[in-house]
Amino acid sequence: MNGVLPVEAPAPAPSPSPTRASAEREKKEDEHTEDGKGPFRRLRIAMISDFFFPNVGGVEGHIYMVSQQLLRRGHKVIVITHAYPPHRTGIRWLPSGLKVYYVPYEVLARQDTLPNFFSLLPLLRQILIRERIELVHGHQALSSMAHEGILYARSLGIRCVFTDHSLFGFADAASIMTNKLLRFVLSDVEHVICVSHTGKENTVLRAALDPKDVSVIPNAVVASDFIPDPSAPRPGRITIVVLSRLMYRKGIDLLIAAIPRICNQHPDVHFLIGGEGPKRIDLEQMREKYLLLDRIELVGAIRPSDARAHLVRGHLFLNTSLTEAFGTSSIEAACAGLFVVSTRVGGVPEVLPSNMIELAEPDEDDVVRATNKGLEYLRSGAHSPQAAHNAIKSFYTWSDVALRLERVYLTHAMHPNIDPPDAWDRLCSYRACGPLAGLVFVLLVAVQNLYLGILRWLHQWACARSYGLGTKLPWDQQFLVESLSDSTIYMAYYTIAHFLQGGVEDGSKGSPMGVQVDDCTDEFFDFIFCGGDWPANSKVPKEKADIMQREFEYFYPIDVRSSGKDLIPNHLTFCIYNHAAIFPEKHWPVSMRINGHLMLNGKKMSKSTGNSLSMQESIEKFGADATRISLADAGDGIEDANFEEETANANILRLHTLIDWSEDIMKN
Repeated sequence: MNGVLPVEAPAPAPSPSPTRASAEREKKEDEHTEDGKGPFRRLRIAMISDFFFPNVGGVEGHIYMVSQQLLRRGHKVIVITHAYPPHRTGIRWLPSGLKVYYVPYEVLARQDTLPNFFSLLPLLRQILIRERIELVHGHQALSSMAHEGILYARSLGIRCVFTDHSLFGFADAASIMTNKLLRFVLSDVEHVICVSHTGKENTVLRAALDPKDVSVIPNAVVASDFIPDPSAPRPGRITIVVLSRLMYRKGIDLLIAAIPRICNQHPDVHFLIGGEGPKRIDLEQMREKYLLLDRIELVGAIRPSDARAHLVRGHLFLNTSLTEAFGTSSIEAACAGLFVVSTRVGGVPEVLPSNMIELAEPDEDDVVRATNKGLEYLRSGAHSPQAAHNAIKSFYTWSDVALRLERVYLTHAMHPNIDPPDAWDRLCSYRACGPLAGLVFVLLVAVQNLYLGILRWLHQWACARSYGLGTKLPWDQQFLVESLSDSTIYMAYYTIAHFLQGGVEDGSKGSPMGVQVDDCTDEFFDFIFCGGDWPANSKVPKEKADIMQREFEYFYPIDVRSSGKDLIPNHLTFCIYNHAAIFPEKHWPVSMRINGHLMLNGKKMSKSTGNSLSMQESIEKFGADATRISLADAGDGIEDANFEEETANANILRLHTLIDWSEDIMKN
């Protein structure tokens, strides 16, 4: 269809005046949406993507504008993205009242984070719980953070929606990997959104989706930011404007081939090219080769706020992109009063009516033909910049996009009659992603859900028992505080133990400070560890307690706790819980490192069965080098390592063979 993009959600009714709209909303928002067609519900939404301000682009602008509109409609919206050091880190508030979490996470390339699927879990989980998020909306197929955010949210029982802003191929290695990951993530979301019908077809094929689970909601433009200049551009010349990233997929090679031919056929045509990228050097070489320095102006990178100032200098906007999911730049140019010539790719044919755009195949000859036709149309005087602006203003508004998005949320994602899949259904959907990839995806989710399941299992853990070793329950002496609730913060005591026990484990030496056991009251320890008030009746001199408190503050928190993997569901988890319950956040453990177990000859090491081998014994038996090689070869992944004595013996022979071979090489 060559015309205005049709969308799958009905258009809203005309909005009343702002004052009346506010009053009406206050009266009915608990019962209906603004257009009165369904239940209104305030949602707590997290937009997650690697791509956000201060980075500039279509995805970044889309998230910002949609979030603003959803906030105005009464929803709570936050944005989670990676940090942009040095100025964008931590929690920031944008002028519109939008709260942004700039998470400290490693950037791999082009502002995309390093895929991990585990290390981001604690931070994202904390944010989602703290903000009481009930809907996660991920953006962009290339965003690792969006994929991970959806994965974690699903494990926490949070509903998810995803918007795909781009088009991708199917044959090259990068596309194959991206599409496989996309299928994995989108197999477990409530709904998917694309910005054009072409984008929908592309995403349905790439992620093996049911078309009924994908909606089309276009981007929009702030028409007031692209008002045409009433004064005519420079007479006697026609300026063609190009605003684009200067890279291959944006069709810059096609542009370089077409410009000399267009300039040769039209002496009154000049080019204004804005943007940066690896193809800039090729543009400069073309300009010099064909002696077009006075007809091609390269203005470099352009901020979004400056786009209009460059657009209104021209008459025609040329877009030679090879892939375009929507074509926002073409809409902005048309809104600013320019006639558009564009390659017929992606969603571009859907976004403008035929009297505002001339389409060309992504071919040099056809781009030249379409540009000639566009120039002819301009010279005829048939194009009205103000009429084009008024039309675009009525076609695309962010308030309309937000309303349609809200309907998707309430109809598909948050509908009370739609239950999210259980853990087994999720694993089955992941397994269906492929014979190899499916197993990898199942493993990722299984490990993640295992720990979250442990947290749920411990939720109702009893803190006391009636027998065994332990501290008596203060309010009922017949019970003992069970060991996990009582023994996981002892490392805090280590920081002051030398002051109280003098380096002797059983305390028989006494305190070097002269502090008596009976003087160490609860109030005394609260002062040292929790910053409590100093007890006026304490028998310990305060200057001595101050020394202990400084020692604790200096060494705490622990930077890393290293322990066995069998302690994850008990001791280590309680260590986190008890620190959070007793200490301020600055004293919580910084990190934990989990060790696996080392088996010997495929069996668990056990002194009782005689199947054991110490490090010293291994070095004496096989030598240090053979032991190192055997340990390195003992296994990887999350399975226990297996030290094989046969492998260690074979490594001795391999080492001697290597020595003999090296000596022969040196001799010859």
